[in-house]
Amino acid sequence: MYLINVLLITVLINYLYDTMNKNDTEGLHRFRNVPEEIQICNFGSSHGFFGFDYEEVEGFECFNFALMGQGFNYDRRIFEYYKDNIAKGAVVFIPVSYFSFYGSGEGNIGFAEERNARYYSFLPPRLIQNYDLKTDLCVKFSSLTAKEDLIRVLSGRSRNLGDDTWNTITTEILVNERIEDEAIGHIITEKFDDDGNRVVNYDCLDDVRYIITSLQEKGCIPILITTPFTKEYTDEVTRLDPAFYNSFYSLINEIIKETGIEYYDFAFDERFWGKYEYFMDSNHLNRDGAKYFMQILMIEVVEPILAEGSAA
Repeated sequence: MYLINVLLITVLINYLYDTMNKNDTEGLHRFRNVPEEIQICNFGSSHGFFGFDYEEVEGFECFNFALMGQGFNYDRRIFEYYKDNIAKGAVVFIPVSYFSFYGSGEGNIGFAEERNARYYSFLPPRLIQNYDLKTDLCVKFSSLTAKEDLIRVLSGRSRNLGDDTWNTITTEILVNERIEDEAIGHIITEKFDDDGNRVVNYDCLDDVRYIITSLQEKGCIPILITTPFTKEYTDEVTRLDPAFYNSFYSLINEIIKETGIEYYDFAFDERFWGKYEYFMDSNHLNRDGAKYFMQILMIEVVEPILAEGSAA
């Protein structure tokens, strides 16, 4: 009886901790209630996570499946689990960033054990890379490892630090201070073999092809997209590796040729150049930037596609 009572108390505390914890820096809380019949959505890494804001989109069921550091390997796994939530005819954005197709690693770019653990909170074991029961239990009973955070949450003092990040506004000075490190991290670090050749991650290419063709079979409209960057960022990529863009766009064109998918490239969109109030850093939109970007997407991409579908 004692053990049963301890178990019940533990479950209750964990439930209260999970429901009262407002801090959601990883953006996982949204997966507690993924809507049915999604009409507009996106996958992706941090450029998708921060770049798409559906809050002011009216008349459509929308959802953001992106997470920071998420590669196509987990885009595919999330798609497999939630594909029935995506309506026929839905517009599905698949962000491609400069790091998306390059580098080796376990399964995909961005894979790390500490980030892998977050998927235990909403994906079934069969879709989790290197599934581990101990990790699963630690995630499911997160209050047991919360330590001092447990008291803060249960006392009602929790707040969402993720909102603080997304509301950040960069400046020209900050962009130029950090631009080299950010670009190096995306196109140089762990992207070359010992002979100095850029490494293409063919698993990534296979995963994105699978997502595209599966969506097309469902009657959806997948769209490859690159989100807006600052001019400093794209210029720095050219400076660091003048051959990079030829490699990147050749892979994009290969996918387009194979699947017939549309690709929208906003990386060089002059509407965002010098508009530091729209960015968190050199290559991530902040909340205001994401809202502005979504307005552009609705007018220039989504509405024409849906109108064409209606006419057909």
